[in-house]
Amino acid sequence: EPGDTIEVAPGTYTDSVIIAYANNLLIRGKPGSPKPIIKPGPGEDYSLVRITGSSFITFTGFEVDGSDAGNNPGGILIVPRKTGTITTPCHHINVTYNKVHDVGGGGIGSNPDATYTIGNDYINITGNEIYNCLTTGKFRGSAVSLLDDEKFDDAGGYHSVIQNNKIYDNVNRNTDKDSDGNVNLFLHTDGNGIIIDTTGREGPKTLIQNNLVYRNGGRGIHVFNSSNVDVLNNTVAQNNLDPYLSLEGGGAGGGELTVVSASNVLFSNNVVQGNGEAPAFLASKVRGNESLYFNSNLRFRNNTYTATYALRTDDALIEAETRTALDWSTTIYHEPTWGNLFFNLVGGDFRLNLLATRSGLTAQQSQSARNRGSSVFREFSSNDILGVARKPAGGTSPGGGVDRGAYEQ
Repeated sequence: EPGDTIEVAPGTYTDSVIIAYANNLLIRGKPGSPKPIIKPGPGEDYSLVRITGSSFITFTGFEVDGSDAGNNPGGILIVPRKTGTITTPCHHINVTYNKVHDVGGGGIGSNPDATYTIGNDYINITGNEIYNCLTTGKFRGSAVSLLDDEKFDDAGGYHSVIQNNKIYDNVNRNTDKDSDGNVNLFLHTDGNGIIIDTTGREGPKTLIQNNLVYRNGGRGIHVFNSSNVDVLNNTVAQNNLDPYLSLEGGGAGGGELTVVSASNVLFSNNVVQGNGEAPAFLASKVRGNESLYFNSNLRFRNNTYTATYALRTDDALIEAETRTALDWSTTIYHEPTWGNLFFNLVGGDFRLNLLATRSGLTAQQSQSARNRGSSVFREFSSNDILGVARKPAGGTSPGGGVDRGAYEQ
């Protein structure tokens, strides 16, 4: 019944979970106990958890483990539900503090209906750990995805939030062949850590903040054919590991923080560690579809990066127009010779390296990310990934500003 709390005891549950046409429910693992484990039943080839046609649902405190599935289904999927001629989207869905891993498809996603005409809204993805997903890659997909979401109402402020998640080692390893006997590149367009996908020019406003996104196959954080997205205080490192990441199927080139055919997108106070030849930042357009050719008000501000290439616009034909849409201010390049950005990149410790303890470094070098973030309202997150309050300029922190990246130190 609406208003109920469903509390699940620890244990392993071998079957998929379907939450359909539900309203105002809290579904949680028993507080203070190990997370209940949801594993696939025989022949399961869809998402292990499906929230469909529902609203005001909180799903929290579970482990979704696809490691024993022959067909390796996806993790948690939010999708409209159709009965007869009526399609009911989802809205006000909270997916929080879960562990999702070893699934063949995406980790946590919001998808439209089968005809791509009705999408969801007010999706909150907070505090999850998502790793080793996309193992079969036959559905493309990404670790966290909002696809074709659309406004449930015209309320101001953020409609959807993706925050405080740890997203790593999600690489599409599919080697299916095309008709010519080569690896099918169409299956390798995605594999992103986080993607906001095809919400269009009037998409609901989305906030992406305080996430750790590293060692994924596709881009770190990707905004594709969408609008009204703020990407604040994330730490994004060494993604683009899929050797087949391609331009096929309307895809885009690689990069850590990337935006393609979008408008009103802000990347602020992020810390980026590049990987190989992929740029730290990419801004481009979809090729071959004039209806998707829009780029305006793209702001890469107050970010710190270390990478072989900074910004790539990816196509000479659109380079001039894309650059006029960009605000590329107060971005700091961290020289590799200054020392590592992080305490332990290999070990997954992404706290900022306190370089001031090393001799011979200037203030600019020793504080390329620490205390150098924007303190402008809605250009930084008020708390970090651990809940530590950030200290805006004018406060008591050395340097007088918030730290860039997911951690405040």
